[in-house]
Amino acid sequence: MHIQSEKSPSGLGESFIDYLEILSDNAWKHPQYYFGFSPEGDYLIASKHRDSDILSESNYSVALKILRDAVKVESAECPEERDEQGYIIRPDWVYDWRARCSMVGWIDYLMVRKDAPESVLISAAEIVSSLAYYPVLSDEDYSERQYQAVERYWKEMSIKERIEWCKDAGESIFAARNAHPIGNVLYRLLESDIAY
Repeated sequence: MHIQSEKSPSGLGESFIDYLEILSDNAWKHPQYYFGFSPEGDYLIASKHRDSDILSESNYSVALKILRDAVKVESAECPEERDEQGYIIRPDWVYDWRARCSMVGWIDYLMVRKDAPESVLISAAEIVSSLAYYPVLSDEDYSERQYQAVERYWKEMSIKERIEWCKDAGESIFAARNAHPIGNVLYRLLESDIAY
């Protein structure tokens, strides 16, 4: 899928989609019973909360990195947006903020300002459209986080629990002494979602 800017030539076909059209559904609208910070009109790209799963954490982190990289590129092309040392004066094109929530403790929101440069808005639209078709922004980051969660879970298990996992997976019970889960035990832990 190609994201089209307003400056793109017309007649490029139906595969081009206007980035503002993609982002329009993600424009922040003030919730009815909410009295906190409200970035009206800015675009919500991702969110996570205290009890988020690994996928939500991964997507939030990857989206934040993609957008911060877009801001760096845009800032490099706009010298008037840098101070004498070369630091970005307007880093708030992409920002995140936290709201308290009685259900999940807190929610972090990843936002892009509605007046951000076009390249940053296009990057945001690419993230939104990517997640509409496939729920993972980075398979590599997501897999690494899953593996780390299984590692932590294994280290917190008692030997008795490890032996049960080894038996159920068809591995030697002596594998329970390993610092890391091996073979079928690792795969069973990953499939079970018990660690995350």
